[in-house]
Amino acid sequence: MNTNRYPLLVTLLSIFASHGRLPGSKLKLRTVLPSLAALVCSFFLTVAPTRAQSVILPDITPQVISIGSNLVVYGRAQMIVPQGGKHVRQVAVYIPAQFNGTPSVTATVYSPQSPGTMFSLYNIQVNELGGQTQVAFSAANVQVGTPSDYTFVCDYVVSGIKR
Repeated sequence: MNTNRYPLLVTLLSIFASHGRLPGSKLKLRTVLPSLAALVCSFFLTVAPTRAQSVILPDITPQVISIGSNLVVYGRAQMIVPQGGKHVRQVAVYIPAQFNGTPSVTATVYSPQSPGTMFSLYNIQVNELGGQTQVAFSAANVQVGTPSDYTFVCDYVVSGIKR
């Protein structure tokens, strides 16, 4: 976060300090500057707490890109709360392609609503289902057993050699 929102004000204060007085004033800055600097910092340079986004991003259906004999698939899916409870999230993605062997899977789980609740992936399962590939993601709250009411999404990239 950029905390220097008022560079002009800081620049003006430094110019006035180098001349030893504020414009139109006979007061020496050596006596006023510490109080003025504290006031400026308290009003303008304090860092506000981060606000979480409130918009849930839409799902992105699996996008399949073929590069020679390789496939790269990316997308986003909203995770659901399974029967296990609100401290766990799961989602299964169906890719309309098959891979030779097990593809490489990279994923991130996050909540656009949450100010700090974090979920960690603990299982990624790749299954061949006829003419498609299922990739199932399971995540749990890093604060073990603590439920969360936030909506979580999973961004993923799957890459491998196409069949």
